Amino acid sequence: MAELESEQQQQNQNWSEQVEDLVTAGDTDGAISLLEALVSKIDFETNPNAFPPEAVDHLRLASALTELANLYASKDFSLKSDQLLSRASLLKQHALPSGYTSPETEDVKEDFQEIKVTKSSNDFPRGDAVAVGTSADGVDIWFLT
Repeated sequence: MAELESEQQQQNQNWSEQVEDLVTAGDTDGAISLLEALVSKIDFETNPNAFPPEAVDHLRLASALTELANLYASKDFSLKSDQLLSRASLLKQHALPSGYTSPETEDVKEDFQEIKVTKSSNDFPRGDAVAVGTSADGVDIWFLT
């Protein structure tokens, strides 16, 4: 039994290399077929009633879907690619703990807040800014010190 699980893990780890080899050899259709079979297999093996869902299964499936989407995009099947990428994104979200935000999300929120404050903040304290002139349309130009 443990031998079978070990063999399955090795097969799952090698699919990426197999896909890469097929693409390098110019057999994109073969790579797509391999990934579609893998996606079907993972879909079948994943228990939809498990709660919480198995994060590892979701991430494995999301990875295969992303790779498959990239191959479809390379063949100019953008609609199919977009559908697969959307599904992969949802699976990744389900695999994350609730309330999780990535560091990148926090950086974007901070940047947005900074821009929002700068845009809405028209009144500078006079000690922190120096008037340097007026634009052609009559708007005062300030230099921050």
